[in-house]
Amino acid sequence: RLKIARTEVAAKGGGVHELTVWVENTGMLPFPTAMGKRNQQPAPAVVILETAGATLLSGKARTPIKELEGRKATKLTWLVRADRTAVVTVRLESANAWGDAAEVTVGGAR
Repeated sequence: RLKIARTEVAAKGGGVHELTVWVENTGMLPFPTAMGKRNQQPAPAVVILETAGATLLSGKARTPIKELEGRKATKLTWLVRADRTAVVTVRLESANAWGDAAEVTVGGAR
């Protein structure tokens, strides 16, 4: 099972923020299993960033996670610009490793 374990936002100045997301495999088995790697099945899990009210400056809006060992996490980072308070939705989609979503507020006064 893959899930969004943690999110962080760090202001870099000038309305630019660094968004960091950790995706964790909470199961004991790797994603995908050894046979899955060999057969290239299932398709990679995908982390999707929806930046309504913010602009994506670096990184991709759709980032694939091709493999993740059991009980491990991977870190993904993006830079976004938000002159005003905006909500960035982070969605994790996978055909067979569940899915997850988180909303992160960037910009504005804290």
